[in-house]
Amino acid sequence: MAILPQYDTLVSTYPVTLWVSALGLTYIAHKSLKHLYSNHGSESALRWLPGPKPASFLLGNLGVIRTCTADTLDQWLRDYGPTFTSAGFLRRRELFVIDLKALAFIYNQPLMFSKPPFLINVARSLVGDGLLTVEGLVHRKQRKVMNPAFSMAHIRELTPLMTRHAKDLKDIWLDTVSKSTSGTAEIEVSEWLNRAALNIIGDAGFGYQFNALHDSSNELAMAFHDLQSTFSMVDLQGVLSMFFPILGRLPTARNKLVMRSKATMARIGMDMIERKKAEAEKLGEIDPRTLGKDLLSVLIRSNMKENPAEKLNDDAVLAVIATFILGGHETVATATSWGLYALAKAPAVQSKLRGELLAFPSDAPTMDELNGLPYLDNVVKEILRLHAPVAVTRRTPLQDTMLPLATPVINKEGKEVHEIFIRAGDSIVIHNRAGNTRADLWGPTAHEFIPERFENLPDTVSEVPTLYGNTLSFNYGARGCIGWRMAVLEVKALLFALVRTFNFDIDPTLRIAVKMVLAARPVVVGEEDKGPQLPLRVSLYKPVQL
Repeated sequence: MAILPQYDTLVSTYPVTLWVSALGLTYIAHKSLKHLYSNHGSESALRWLPGPKPASFLLGNLGVIRTCTADTLDQWLRDYGPTFTSAGFLRRRELFVIDLKALAFIYNQPLMFSKPPFLINVARSLVGDGLLTVEGLVHRKQRKVMNPAFSMAHIRELTPLMTRHAKDLKDIWLDTVSKSTSGTAEIEVSEWLNRAALNIIGDAGFGYQFNALHDSSNELAMAFHDLQSTFSMVDLQGVLSMFFPILGRLPTARNKLVMRSKATMARIGMDMIERKKAEAEKLGEIDPRTLGKDLLSVLIRSNMKENPAEKLNDDAVLAVIATFILGGHETVATATSWGLYALAKAPAVQSKLRGELLAFPSDAPTMDELNGLPYLDNVVKEILRLHAPVAVTRRTPLQDTMLPLATPVINKEGKEVHEIFIRAGDSIVIHNRAGNTRADLWGPTAHEFIPERFENLPDTVSEVPTLYGNTLSFNYGARGCIGWRMAVLEVKALLFALVRTFNFDIDPTLRIAVKMVLAARPVVVGEEDKGPQLPLRVSLYKPVQL
């Protein structure tokens, strides 16, 4: 019995800690040098391309890219065009690409371009081997099984769940506003929208009730929140863990929290899977219309119909659950937060949208009715154009290839280049927000919030490889967002309930910036340490009496 305490004392002594640290630092130094020089060889074509100087030795220009600093990005585009090199981690050269021909080539070659290993490491540590992490034929198999869950017919059946949870949020804000003596309440909308979106994905995704709007103690919600919080901390350990996964195995407080959270998610997720399997096995005994309509139920039934070789195992289905939660609520909450921010800054647009919504005779529109509101559709397109929740996408080629360009590059030798040689392993940065606000495509008002632009789009955006609204916001091709239709509908349902009821304003002294966590979340400048937040002034809409 005394052995364990003695061993515990031994491994915590200073010499052993120092020895382990030295080994760890030696390993990291070796891998870092290998990473630094991996594309600095004489055969790399990236060294001949122009680009901005690195802002930091350790992080290069990642800080500018992560914070989506519009002025700097616009200056880069003016100086270098839509294709140039930028410095990444340890100043490694990265190819910054928003050239439309190059993007179409990348997105239409899913077996040639994959996520870079460090991003796969991050996603795998969050959700396991799901759509966000698997590549090639495995990705194709998972997507095939999941497609029925995201059909228009099925999303139509889920719409009442979305409108119900949106109404629940509206009622909570109504209560808050009614208790304000001034009739106006300052509400931190991003956290509330996060909770509402979590409720929607729990209900529509798994038939699971998070009850996040009324109770913050739900075990699964807390586990996911803890997991998110570890990846919102941009510290040295977090950055190094992306490139050196072995650091995730060290017994640090951060890693222990991740393991506890994932264990909770796996336990509850397996309970969901077993329940849905039992339900699906009754398919031949009862009316199918009485079975669960949530995404997981549909996926389980779809999976049972597949050939054994094509079926997803339980670990893959667990990864689907985690991916649903991650992609299904974070992006929706973020897009809606930025939407309310944009409307608060544009009262005329807010008023016009409210007029359309109030003219609708019901507070529970169907999917077709929501999609039939033209100005709401234009507003959501403009929100997603200016405020893409997934601001940056990364790819890496799996083999050497030539990347074609629509806009030629003048290299450092003064030669005009119409295609770029890229090597297997080169890092490609696709900045969706910068691509969505290119002045040469969208005109001089590219950075302005003008939903009416979608009534008469310029021909220049017709070549954008897109799933929605001529934007890059959902990516494109075989790896485009599988749930984009559902995400758009959720944003519409939330805006419908909230803008009909409330007027949104913002303190003009507040400066709001972008913080890249799992999505491009809003933060208050000067209060970044408080994490994502978006305080808005919310009051009950009162029609003008004539």
